[in-house]
Amino acid sequence: MRRLLPLLAVVTLVAACGFGGSSSKRLSHEALVKKADEICTAAHVAVAKVKPPTKAGDVLPALDAALANGERELGQLRALKPSDADAKAYAGLLTRLQRTIQLTRRARDAVKAKQTLRAQVLIQVAVRSNTEAQAYAGGFGLQVCSKPVG
Repeated sequence: MRRLLPLLAVVTLVAACGFGGSSSKRLSHEALVKKADEICTAAHVAVAKVKPPTKAGDVLPALDAALANGERELGQLRALKPSDADAKAYAGLLTRLQRTIQLTRRARDAVKAKQTLRAQVLIQVAVRSNTEAQAYAGGFGLQVCSKPVG
């Protein structure tokens, strides 16, 4: 479990890729980016409040907090309505964020089952997925959402 601790600090950043808000009308690219980055700023604040695990007993609560933040933010992100021109790329972003959340959930379940090696591997894959989602967000034009919390 000790080797999980440094990786878990990174996994708590999963939620920082999410952001949200809602709108019933389609947003221009500029408006979508602005709303997303404003909300991502709030998501970074929420993630920064999650206490990084310092011992094995802290791992599960940290993963649970990361999942709660990520799922909430992804739900809010899905409520944003991109323009037709942005719809496909935006769907790609949602897919990447959902994958990171799913991997984090699997890692959490492995921790619960005391499957340490499996949890370590899943955490590493989730971290990689999160990095890819951030890179994709940067390519979409998102400034805050493309950067790790820090």
